[in-house]
Formats: sequence, structure tokens, C-alpha cells
Amino acid sequence: MLYKALHRNSLPVRRHTVKCEDGGEVAVDVYGPPRGKPELPDEAPLMLIMHTITGTTQDEMELAAAAYAKGWRACLLVRRGHMGTLSHPKFNLMGCVDDSRRMIAKAQEVFPKASFIGACGISAGSGQVVSYIGQQPAGGPVQAAVSLCPAYSIENAFANFQQRSPLLAAFILASLKSFFLTPNEHVLRDSKGFQECLESTSVQNFMQAHAQLAGFPDFQTYLANSNPMQHYAGSRVPCLILNALDDPLCVEENIRYDIASETENYCLCLTDYGSHVTFREGLLGQSSFMHRVALDFLEAARRDFLHSSRGTSQ
Repeated sequence: MLYKALHRNSLPVRRHTVKCEDGGEVAVDVYGPPRGKPELPDEAPLMLIMHTITGTTQDEMELAAAAYAKGWRACLLVRRGHMGTLSHPKFNLMGCVDDSRRMIAKAQEVFPKASFIGACGISAGSGQVVSYIGQQPAGGPVQAAVSLCPAYSIENAFANFQQRSPLLAAFILASLKSFFLTPNEHVLRDSKGFQECLESTSVQNFMQAHAQLAGFPDFQTYLANSNPMQHYAGSRVPCLILNALDDPLCVEENIRYDIASETENYCLCLTDYGSHVTFREGLLGQSSFMHRVALDFLEAARRDFLHSSRGTSQ
């Protein structure tokens, strides 16, 4: 992580803001080529990135640069609360499938000639990508997906987090409050759930309390809509799941091995080491195994799609 901090990529970004029906805003951030490099062709495949729980455009520069090197155009699907002050008192830590549909439609509008669309969800985004493909109809825009470091069922994923990793849990809880609540207090303070989130003492408490800020009457209704384990079985596209057995956040005992063994569209890749969305490789940790595997999988899916398309047309 030290190498990543010292050698942060800097790419140009074009933002395409999307207005939602309730007045909320999301966006598609399109990463441009590294300095001195040419633009990709209009037909370049799209990698749609679904970011982490407090993710920003800057956070995924390294992945975007790796995608460019493979000939893929990277776009970040920026959720509510991740692009400045909220314009409407609503946000969802795990993302909203309706909002994802809007952002993906915008990406298609901006790049109508893209030859293939793959989605890559990271940490919290890993759940959103599974929820999305699980509800996507046959022939939908996303043709392959990668779910990186999922927590699986969010109903109890963080129930013992405070006891297992108290310092990390305290850091994440403070980050959630400073990222979502503090800058948006004037927008959220009259909403049900705000005070409960502000007074929450654990990540699990915050997750439960924020259900009302996500637009649901209670946590159980929120889970029925936003828990990826309610939706994964509906996927019709190939999806790679990556977990590390030493992940302190998305722990080994929560891994759903049955998803890969009992459904035909998922495969599970496990590593002994990698922590949470880290997976550094190289003598100085100068590259990411996670990014490499994600891009290799999407590229293999793209090639398989092109091969199948040629066979069908003959």
C-alpha cells in the first residue's frame, strides 16, 4: 500500500452527471488515457467499476490505468454521496440497482459503439454488481462481471467485526460518519435514521440504522432489496468472485462456497493472502493481483463472446 500511496496514477476524468427522478444525483466518471497516450477507439470494451463503501474517483485510478493498458475503457459508476454534497436526503452504502441501471444507460449513451461491457465491483461495490446482474434481464447490457472481496450476506457480515478487529472497525465507523453524515448534516438531519447513524457505535449498527436513509422503512425491507444474497441466483452472465482467506473485513467463515458449486454462472477464486482489496504483488508491491485477475477474466469473457458471436453468424 505504501507503493500505491507514493505512486498514485493521475488520469484525466470526464464526469457525466445523471439526475434521478427523486432529485438525487449519480454520475459516470470516464477515465481518459495516461498522459501522452492516445485515446482508445470508440469500439473499446467498457469496464464499469462499482466502487468501495467510501470510494472516490481517485481511488480507482490504478485500476483504470491497468484497464487502459489492456485496451479497456474504464468508467466509474459514482453512487449518491460520493460526488460531493447530497442533492436529496438518500444514500445506500451498498448501492442501488435502480441507480446502477441509470448509470449504465448513461455509459451506453456516451459509448454506443462499445464492443463489450464488463462490470467490476470492489468491496461494497462487489455486492452491488451481484445484485445488479442477478436482476438484469436476459440480453442486458452487462456481459460479464467480477465481484472483488464480497462480504456475502450483509445481514450479519459485520456483526462480530467490532470484536475481531476493534481498531479497524472504529476507523471504518468514523470514516462512514465523516464521509456521509458530517458534510450532509443540513440535508439529512430531519430524516429518519440520521440521529441513529450519528449515535451508532459499530459498523453493524450504522448499516442497520442507515436503512431509512436509503429509502426503506426498516432493515429487513432494506435487506430484501439490497442484500446481494437475495439476488445472485438470477444472474445469466459469467461472474468471478475473489476472496482472500486473511481478509479482516470479509472473513472466511462468511464465504458462500455454494454459490460457485451450485450455480453455473459463478466461479470462486480464493487466495491465502491478499487482505481486503489489497492483493499487492511484485518485490515492492508495485502491481495488483486483484486488478490483473479481474481484467484477465473480463478479457477471457469478451473473447468467448466474440468467438460465440462469430460461430452464430456463420
